[in-house]
Amino acid sequence: MNYAVINDKKTKRKRASKAGNDIELYNAIKQRFEEVNGAFANYGKEGAAIKKIIYLTKGYEEEIEVMMKKFQELRCTGDKFWQDQPFLPSVLVSLWDRIRFLIRRDDDGLRNFIRLIEEAGG
Repeated sequence: MNYAVINDKKTKRKRASKAGNDIELYNAIKQRFEEVNGAFANYGKEGAAIKKIIYLTKGYEEEIEVMMKKFQELRCTGDKFWQDQPFLPSVLVSLWDRIRFLIRRDDDGLRNFIRLIEEAGG
């Protein structure tokens, strides 16, 4: 282990800056879920799920926003499976791969639709 690298001032500043950003992001995500769902019944479980969301997205706020919006949209579709899902970080994490797949599928479908319109018109 290279102790000098770990204690490097630049590395410490970078870690502190990232930690500060993660705390702000954590609080923003928590607040967004609480606005819809109210107080969590289990803050330990939901807090761990929020940290997992940050980890899965590498902290990209745009990706987090897209995933949360899509999850909320799916809950409002009237589909029994989705409408019964509580808007909680732990539920979002458990459905992460499924929601990501649906986003990609919808995005590919939209691109193909636009391409077909352009081909028909041009």
